[in-house]
Amino acid sequence: MSVSSNDSAEWSNWEGEEEAAITLCLFCKESFNSPSEMLYSHCKDLHKLDLTLFIRKLSFYEKIKFFNYLRKCTPNPSDVLSIDKNVWDKEEFLIPIITDDPLLFGLDDDEDSEVTPATESKKGNVSNNNTSPEISQLQNQLADAEFRALNAEARLAQLQNAFAEYKDLVQATYLNPNLESVSANEPNLDSDYYFESYASLEIHETMLKDYIRTDAYRDFILGNPEYFQDKIVLDVGCGTGILSMFAAKAGAKHVYAVDNSSIIKKAKRIAEDNGFKEKITFVEGAIESIELPVDSVDIIVSEWMGYFLLYESMLDSVIVARDRYLSPSGTMAPSHSNVILCAIDDDEWLYDRFRFWDSVYGFKMAVMKEKFTELAHLDIIHPDKVISDSAIVAAIDTNKTTTAALDFASDFTLKITKKGRVTAICGYFDILFDMPMHANENMKKVTFSTGPADVPTHWKQSLFVLNETLDCNEGDEIKGYIDCVKSKTNHRELVVTIDYEVVGRSVKYRQVFNVR
Repeated sequence: MSVSSNDSAEWSNWEGEEEAAITLCLFCKESFNSPSEMLYSHCKDLHKLDLTLFIRKLSFYEKIKFFNYLRKCTPNPSDVLSIDKNVWDKEEFLIPIITDDPLLFGLDDDEDSEVTPATESKKGNVSNNNTSPEISQLQNQLADAEFRALNAEARLAQLQNAFAEYKDLVQATYLNPNLESVSANEPNLDSDYYFESYASLEIHETMLKDYIRTDAYRDFILGNPEYFQDKIVLDVGCGTGILSMFAAKAGAKHVYAVDNSSIIKKAKRIAEDNGFKEKITFVEGAIESIELPVDSVDIIVSEWMGYFLLYESMLDSVIVARDRYLSPSGTMAPSHSNVILCAIDDDEWLYDRFRFWDSVYGFKMAVMKEKFTELAHLDIIHPDKVISDSAIVAAIDTNKTTTAALDFASDFTLKITKKGRVTAICGYFDILFDMPMHANENMKKVTFSTGPADVPTHWKQSLFVLNETLDCNEGDEIKGYIDCVKSKTNHRELVVTIDYEVVGRSVKYRQVFNVR
């Protein structure tokens, strides 16, 4: 494989001598001399997983994403062939999990080769009536060898081109000087794949089209121009720069927009196209490591909220920005948020997503339900499905909170408001934009909620499905305790433990859920 001499150093390990490349198993610690040996022998014999036919159906980039998904998420081998393609066919899995991974470029595709019309014409019986059988046989063998060589050469050229494109894609989009290589033994679960998931067009389109979200920021910033006039504003995780442009339009003296994703390059062009080149300075990098050209800012704006409010842990970075740069009289936008629970009765949803597997076209597929109640499920719940009042289990003041306080625990009580069967605890959040240090009667406060009774947002609701449904009458109370902490294996994910019981009954329950 030929590469230019000015290729980035990050790729030096990818292009070493072939005999030095060791392929690590996708599911255990065994190592092999070739990807084929690992996939088609070891995985088939030891892990009882035959990927031969499955891999043949994948394109070059689909193979890259599929293998990187398996490297990162390490599913059970018995579950691999049943995993929905939408789970792994994502841009984030283009990023190599293991530097120098032969599996991404060294897989032998000989078994998948097809004879093309162009090469087929090179092959055939070249004997004629004027040659002896021995000579005819040698001529046929020579023609067949030439055919195989041409086919192999064509496949090699295709693979070289595809891998060169892949190298350029990852190099231009994902790698940066601060990116540390990831070893097989020490998976870097917090590496740049998180930030670069925000480089895709789709995710920004989704967020910008969520008018509940975007309108709230616009209404607060443009509705309070006197508080932004001549102020220094910091936008943490600026994305396309929409919040920065709102602030500049509201009269900010200058805006510093920070993002650790390559989307910032497009954001800079967007700002220039809208006349804000001199008003907005874009800084690429993590807020924890970059240095702003100012000592302090007056306002920090950020859209940091994730599923169940705290998924992704972006608020941690916003708090770092606050502690480093916000002036003593400064303010945060948004300023307050609440995490809220309620009980729902949605047997239809439970059947559609869970009991469905009991009989699929007459076949038992209950194995597909395994671990279903160990995950928080995202969906939009109709308000008629809510059968209790709500309970606030966490209240966050972004002007004062600490990163340690974002792991929270709280008692809660849900009073049943109509007879029904509780199938899940529903979690959502409210957001408030306020400037308590500068408030007066002219201040325009803005709020929005992501609950079932409100207009749906891209955050939806988080459903914690109960192992056993609870039959309740109006007036019954469900008392419980919720503990929400960052995952020890990936700090952007959450582990939520819920203890609950119906008051007056002797049975108590505990469930642990992963928000991922």
